[in-house]
Amino acid sequence: MKVFLSKIKSSFNIFLLIVVLLLTGGLIILFLPLILLMSSTENSRYNVNRRAYRSYLNSITGTKFFCYNNRTNSQEFIERNILPNLPSDVQLIYLDGKTPLSDYDDEYISMMLYRIKDRGGFPYLLKVVDGELMDCSVNNEFYNVLNQNKSFDKLFKQINSFYGSELSNERNLN
Repeated sequence: MKVFLSKIKSSFNIFLLIVVLLLTGGLIILFLPLILLMSSTENSRYNVNRRAYRSYLNSITGTKFFCYNNRTNSQEFIERNILPNLPSDVQLIYLDGKTPLSDYDDEYISMMLYRIKDRGGFPYLLKVVDGELMDCSVNNEFYNVLNQNKSFDKLFKQINSFYGSELSNERNLN
């Protein structure tokens, strides 16, 4: 009797498994056209955004950006010691939480920040050359100056090298 009940239980479990698999397969087949349509639309929108982004980068070729965030221990220091010494043609991007604040289109600036390759941390140096974004994190040099009271020279040398222009000779270092 035990063997008989065990076989019935086993058969019932197999039957339930088959029903669940058939229902799952049926739902997938039923919703597959909708899934494909949605993914096609999303891919198309991504391609449009990517083309528009490329076009935007081409329109701002030659633009240089300095990007920093609202981290409390560094924001005031950057605004007091770094920003006044940047070349006058460098545009600022201030990241307030996740919101980029600048004189440029927020959507494209967000895309630029999302596509940063050198993920070393803020602050970032960015420039657009021939429609391509180039980026460099100066996080290590910056925090060496901020936390270890090291000289600004290495940091400014890296900034100068990246932008390919001279920093202000009169450094307003407080």
